[in-house]
Amino acid sequence: LKDERALLAGAAPAMGPEQRQALADLAATAAACRELKRKLARAESFLSGFAEHSPSPLWIKDRNGSYVMGNAALHGFFGVPTVVGKDDSHFWPEDVRHSLEEQDRAVLENGETIKTMETSHDGTRHWLVHKFPIDVDGEPFLGGSAIDMTTEVEKERALIRHDNFYVLLSRLSAIISRAKSLEALCLDTCRVAARQPGLEVVVISRVGEGGALGAV
Repeated sequence: LKDERALLAGAAPAMGPEQRQALADLAATAAACRELKRKLARAESFLSGFAEHSPSPLWIKDRNGSYVMGNAALHGFFGVPTVVGKDDSHFWPEDVRHSLEEQDRAVLENGETIKTMETSHDGTRHWLVHKFPIDVDGEPFLGGSAIDMTTEVEKERALIRHDNFYVLLSRLSAIISRAKSLEALCLDTCRVAARQPGLEVVVISRVGEGGALGAV
């Protein structure tokens, strides 16, 4: 079946045109199947290589919540050699597991992609998580990815603190220019500072003789 011409050359001389055409069609079908298998193997290699070398955790779960695929980044995050056959009860505390199951259920029931920002319990790491439905011959699966956004979140928070600081300076400058007494200045400063996002403690000091600081 690998060579249509060789197949026809080896056919019995008594074979009629229809039989020869049937052999030719069979050889062509076999060649098409081989090409399809080659392309499928190539596509699987691309997908496998992409998933395994992705720095972001990637996974696929079945409708029951069991992992059927996880890449190297996901295995490294959980500290296990494989996640296949396990569910979230193996990796997360009860409250987190329930939350993840609700998200997964919403994706599979509604057939829509959801995007959430997840933060570790200690608040030090942040991930942008995408979950999306996958249909395989009518069987529903759930795909997911988690992108580490910790650096971006910290930069955004630093920028907000920077902006808040200059807003506070602007407001304090206006207070200083219209203050009629030290007491009024201190009271107005405390009122403004109390409404300023990001400030928890405000201390107002007065510079005495010799540069010494004293609380007001």
